[in-house]
Amino acid sequence: MSRVRRTSIVAAGVVLASALVVPAATSVASDDAGAGGGVGGTSTDFPSSRVLDIQWEQEEKGWWCGPAASRMALKSWVNNPMGQGGLADLMVTYEPSWSNPFDWQTADVGAASDGMNEALDISGLPQAYTAVEIPSLGKKGDPSVADVLKDNARQSIGRSGHAMVVNIRSTEEHKLNDAYPDRDVYHYITVYGYSEDGNTLYVADPASGMNDDYANVPQKYAVPTQDLANILNVSGDDGVAYAADLTGQTN
Repeated sequence: MSRVRRTSIVAAGVVLASALVVPAATSVASDDAGAGGGVGGTSTDFPSSRVLDIQWEQEEKGWWCGPAASRMALKSWVNNPMGQGGLADLMVTYEPSWSNPFDWQTADVGAASDGMNEALDISGLPQAYTAVEIPSLGKKGDPSVADVLKDNARQSIGRSGHAMVVNIRSTEEHKLNDAYPDRDVYHYITVYGYSEDGNTLYVADPASGMNDDYANVPQKYAVPTQDLANILNVSGDDGVAYAADLTGQTN
């Protein structure tokens, strides 16, 4: 298990399944295939586009983006994941204190993937999630980082049929979405689809409509993969948790 760290970022989340029904992933893609391989996987063929049928939900508290994003990701495995409050407890997600309002305690992306794997194991499902910490790959915005995101999406969504969770930092200069506020926002999102061989990613954003700052942020939207690579949080606890294919079967 990855060590839980104290960081000054919005909470990461993890999912515990309370139902065992695995929904079928919905493909809206062409039948064309592109070659590629996810990190830790083997080279194979993936569909050029795939979008999963994921129900959006809003984070119930301002520091629960992680539990909300991870719960949405687990909806690609089960119909009714554990509620956000339970997930926040599982992830040791704390509200910032009055004495130190920026001390948001959370887990790194490795702990998030470990937690998702624990939840899948409890549900009798394979421990499929792998964490990739972006600092080990290079600086944010490097083409190699975009390639990792692309390959993760094709492996997790295109082949395995399961959504992934990404940790980002939206800034005034590089925003996750044009409707985001003009300041730094540390955030977790769900990536549930891709197109153009992984060059465009489809995001489910738990912050949508949460307050006036996010009133115009869509629930779901497309983001160029390179743009998402530009805003990956590089604090040391960042990265992507993706479902590596362990069975050799496509869902």
